Amino acid sequence: MSALRRTRLPGALVALVALVALLAVGVPAPAARADGSAAGASTRATTGGAARAGTEAAATTSRRVTGFAARGTGGPGTLRVFSGRVLPAADQAPVVLQRWTAGSWVTVARARTGSRGGFDLRVRPDALGNRQYRVVAPAWYGRPWVASGALDVGAYGDLTRVLGTGVACLGAAAMDPRDRPCTNPDLSGSIRPDPRRDGWQDDTGGAFSCYVAAVTERVRSCTYGSRSRDALRVAVTGDSHGAMTLPGLRDSAARLNWRLDTYVAQGCLLADPGPAEHACHLRRADLLRRLVAGRYDVVVVTGYRETGATPDAMAVAWRRLQEAGTLVVAIVDNPTMSRSALTCATGATTVRVALACRTPRDVALATPDPLRKAHALVPGSVLVDTTSLLCTSSVCRPVVGHVMAYRDRHHLSATMSRTLAPYRLDRIAAAL
Repeated sequence: MSALRRTRLPGALVALVALVALLAVGVPAPAARADGSAAGASTRATTGGAARAGTEAAATTSRRVTGFAARGTGGPGTLRVFSGRVLPAADQAPVVLQRWTAGSWVTVARARTGSRGGFDLRVRPDALGNRQYRVVAPAWYGRPWVASGALDVGAYGDLTRVLGTGVACLGAAAMDPRDRPCTNPDLSGSIRPDPRRDGWQDDTGGAFSCYVAAVTERVRSCTYGSRSRDALRVAVTGDSHGAMTLPGLRDSAARLNWRLDTYVAQGCLLADPGPAEHACHLRRADLLRRLVAGRYDVVVVTGYRETGATPDAMAVAWRRLQEAGTLVVAIVDNPTMSRSALTCATGATTVRVALACRTPRDVALATPDPLRKAHALVPGSVLVDTTSLLCTSSVCRPVVGHVMAYRDRHHLSATMSRTLAPYRLDRIAAAL
């Protein structure tokens, strides 16, 4: 007999099968526990961070959680309100809020729905950085267990204070407009590292430990920070200037629950691959493919302002990332020092003289930064500009807040990168 042949059932048996199927709908999923929590890995329903509305989880029944979103900002201890609806609407149906913690979903708040299925769940995050939450509607009066997708929510607050070096007026903190004029007698007579001594050019902080120099080589990728399944997935791409952002970003990634993947290499900034005969074609095509396939929450784009990549070509690549649901963040390149300013700092007889060395601002920023122009071409991208922490309105200095900010005319030092990082991270977090 053919396996495709239909078998006709008696009417009574059809009715019995239908009744059994109807009763089975009311049975919760086997993995669900009595409190509505369930074991298993989280599935990110949103790409991007804090307080973005989650998409509805796929369901095999008509019951669903819809409109799941979070309100509220600030650091640990500040209120978040999670709202949405359970449909079909039912008054006083139980709902629980769960947070991904140590490999499983843990219930952190409970409530009941209103007459139209709406709910509000309140919680105060107890940890810094990104966490994932979901809402579970337990099985209730024959209706099945159902969960929302996961929602990324950040508890950041003022990262310039939270992630600071702990040394007043050191590096970028000396230029913070909230604290100016900034003085710290403990820094008097010192520069970190001292440009008048050998070795100041070597202040890289391991920035090039995962770096490729040859344009013909595939960009290497290394991972730092959190390995939790709910970590915010962040990629940093760029050239040697991108590498010099890493000491500061890398140090803070674990505390923020960010998984930080690096893609830094000499030349060939992220951009449209261009014609096949172009020297950067293969590298750019491979890099863009990997970043898109990675479905990152955030891709941080950096690069030397004298790159060969055009803003139009950069914009093409950024839009591809946006189409994959990624937030693109561009960090404006640092100013370029004049040779005379570096010579002044390295040959200074006193710290006071070194602190006074300078390059006119218009000279330091004479070459336009293509990242600025690319940002203007791509609505929804984010521009992080910390030039004001390196320059006044008229001059840019090689020594900032008793830190030797540069290793050469255009590469920042790792010490300066670490003092800038809280300000850069604060502006990235504000965009999540």
